[in-house]
Amino acid sequence: MKKIILLLFVAAAFISSCSKKCESGYEGNNCTTEVRAKYYATYSGTAVTNGNNSSVNCIITQGTSGIHSLIVQGGLTNGVALEAILATSNDGSFEINPQAINGSFTVSGSGVFSGNNINVTLNYPGAVITTFNGTHP
Repeated sequence: MKKIILLLFVAAAFISSCSKKCESGYEGNNCTTEVRAKYYATYSGTAVTNGNNSSVNCIITQGTSGIHSLIVQGGLTNGVALEAILATSNDGSFEINPQAINGSFTVSGSGVFSGNNINVTLNYPGAVITTFNGTHP
């Protein structure tokens, strides 16, 4: 009887460890892998602004404002580092809250990661919108 109770206890512990829910921003078996880390890459693609296409890159790196923070920069942003915040739903979407650029204008936007792809929309003053679709190897 003691062996059966011990076996049931071990089985219950194993099952509960398999369904462990990670804190927001983390994933993996031990919940130690940052969700945002899988998006760090240089994405190459096409930016479209007012009907004009250009081949640019978009570099995604670790942000400094918490576990959901990313930095978006590269040719897409003319080298300016914009902070993006990943959604807590872990669906790959992110927001770029309004940020002043060189004290002269404000940029905001949004985007989503899907596999090795990224789609970004940047909103500039005067209803100027840049869209970017890129991929990384």
